[in-house]
Amino acid sequence: MQDWKLLLDDLAKMAQSAFGLAADFKADGREKFKLGMEKFLRDMDLVTRQEFKAVQAMAEKARSEQLALSKRLAALEGKQAKPTKAKAKTKSKPAKRR
Repeated sequence: MQDWKLLLDDLAKMAQSAFGLAADFKADGREKFKLGMEKFLRDMDLVTRQEFKAVQAMAEKARSEQLALSKRLAALEGKQAKPTKAKAKTKSKPAKRR
């Protein structure tokens, strides 16, 4: 009976060590994964949110200016396309072929 108790105590200690080791592996794995992801994102050379918002605002401003210039150009072309007085065109007869 004494042997069984010692055996069970040894098995309990081994199981406890194994679970502790597994928890350590889990924590170590998470840390390595986190460091790997941070390095991956750093290497991707992503922009910050502030930089993105600044460029987005510049693009929106440029787009609105482009639309205003497009409307202005259309108005100027419309004025230019209207003739003041059209000259009378004479119709010429096609030459006869022999």
